[in-house]
Amino acid sequence: MGDVGSQFIGVLAAGLAVRLAAWPRCSLVVPLALSPILLDVAVTLARRAWDGERLTQAHRRHFYQVAQRAGVPAARVTAVYWLLSAWGAWWGAVVAPVGATNGAVSPSIFGAAGTPLAIAVVVISWGFWAAWVAVRAKRAGLARW
Repeated sequence: MGDVGSQFIGVLAAGLAVRLAAWPRCSLVVPLALSPILLDVAVTLARRAWDGERLTQAHRRHFYQVAQRAGVPAARVTAVYWLLSAWGAWWGAVVAPVGATNGAVSPSIFGAAGTPLAIAVVVISWGFWAAWVAVRAKRAGLARW
């Protein structure tokens, strides 16, 4: 995507987050929509720290990078991240909302369990992607990824 495209999407996501902050019911939409990227970064940083790597040094260990090096076309990797983002946004908008609207509490159909359920489903969904990438990397012979 490059710097210009990613900066545009970052500004768009930040603007959306600020706009949705006015509605407490939608407080998890943006974090869950960005969860594929946030989880990729967090897990990659944790793995690199565990391996004793310098975290400020350039690398190619993000899951999207490993997927490409393992032979997954860039368009497919991009589609997976967009689908995971839409999946997270849906869970954040439909299942997780618990908050006041016009002075009345309007919980999701799952009640108080909606928020932890939404977070768990989104994290587990990304975990399936990460596991699939790990299998692909192993099959492609990527020893250290």
